[in-house]
Amino acid sequence: MGNAGILGCRHFHFEFSVLGFKHAVPEMIALWKMHTDLMIGVIVCPITSGDTAFRSARLVLADWFKVDQNKMQKRLMLCVPLLAVGAFVGHLDYAIVWRYFSWTNQTLAMIVLWTASMYLFREKKNYWITAVPATFMSAVSMTYFFCAEECLGLSTKVAYPVGIILAAAFLGIFIRATKKPMKA
Repeated sequence: MGNAGILGCRHFHFEFSVLGFKHAVPEMIALWKMHTDLMIGVIVCPITSGDTAFRSARLVLADWFKVDQNKMQKRLMLCVPLLAVGAFVGHLDYAIVWRYFSWTNQTLAMIVLWTASMYLFREKKNYWITAVPATFMSAVSMTYFFCAEECLGLSTKVAYPVGIILAAAFLGIFIRATKKPMKA
């Protein structure tokens, strides 16, 4: 009766010729869908992520330096240097850029978890729900900082114990802070 094609459909006997290659209709539909998904994943998502990242960076800088963002000139004053930095970073080896991004992302998670732990403590809620992951993320972030080639590049024999000791120290600092009387 014929081959079961994509999604169990039988191949049509009608074929398209694309650049000299013949494809059955279900294969053409699958090829079109794959290319569409690829273009969305490779072009659309990074553009919107990049746009959001640059806008966020501009607004953070405007907040830090107290620069009003109502006039176009003031926006450009922050956008042009940011885009220049982006152009420079765009020419770097992305394998290295991605490693820095990964580490900063993990470190940000660690900081947010410690901050949430202190907030939960002050609100008299179960702060261990964030303090335990914060301790783990501290060990991960510090270990990576000590052993990664782009950071200190120490051996794992040094980096693992130092990361664990620092994570325990951060936990100790947190516990000590919870023992202090709260200011009103």
